[in-house]
Amino acid sequence: MVNSWSSVNQRRTGKPLAPATVNLTYGTLRAAFAYAATSGLVIQSPCHDVKLPRKVRKVCTIVGPEDVQALAKAIDVRYSAMVWVGALLGLRWGEVAALRVEDLDLVGGQLEVRRTITRDEHGRPLIGPPKSEAGNPTLSMPVVLGKLLAGHLATSGRDEADDDALVFPAPDGSHWSYANFRRRIWLPAVRTAGLGGVGFHDLRRTATTQLVLSNVDIKTAGTRLGHSDVRLTLEVYAQATTEADCAAAEGVATRFAKFLPVMSPIEDLDEISMEPLLA
Repeated sequence: MVNSWSSVNQRRTGKPLAPATVNLTYGTLRAAFAYAATSGLVIQSPCHDVKLPRKVRKVCTIVGPEDVQALAKAIDVRYSAMVWVGALLGLRWGEVAALRVEDLDLVGGQLEVRRTITRDEHGRPLIGPPKSEAGNPTLSMPVVLGKLLAGHLATSGRDEADDDALVFPAPDGSHWSYANFRRRIWLPAVRTAGLGGVGFHDLRRTATTQLVLSNVDIKTAGTRLGHSDVRLTLEVYAQATTEADCAAAEGVATRFAKFLPVMSPIEDLDEISMEPLLA
């Protein structure tokens, strides 16, 4: 039995499994065998000395503010404000697509996430509660986003009195399905903007990264993103950026500023002698 675990990362068909799936499945089996050994059902658990595949961190696309602007210009004008909601508030596609006018407080500058669009077993759009218990926040909106949404509603002949109307409906007034929205609206926009491969969820990662770069505390960032565990905010969404890396380097140097030697400007770096450093 122990030898059979040499292919722990494969199915019977030989198709490799994702490292996270392997670790989760193996962990469950190991716990079961540990209980069996403790209960005397087996002499010894075979789950030991098993080399598990390493988890590889997925490199996600970082969509910058200029990319968001390009997308908002390239997409069908009826969904331009939808792009900005995703980028500025970090809402999931289903949460944005399920927004109704009653969820917007344009005077108070707030937006409430009450529902999301998922899919039933046949792939048809289904309205349900937010993804998690933590995903039902009332979010403060930037003033500029409130103005964008007000203009969006006015352009389509709606206002805050149309409580039950969808903010971003399909052309027939109903809810979008994700597949149709992606095919008919999203993919043409990312191609036009030269951002092939970018998905709506990348806007959520962008929003998180901007929160981190703006020094918003992790608890507040996690609450705004509807995370039940704040570790998700950093481990899953926050992306390392050149801007953050440079800021970190300068931040460390600032802490040492009064102890660092003062260097005179040198036009030619070849004039610096390394001998004292290597002695």
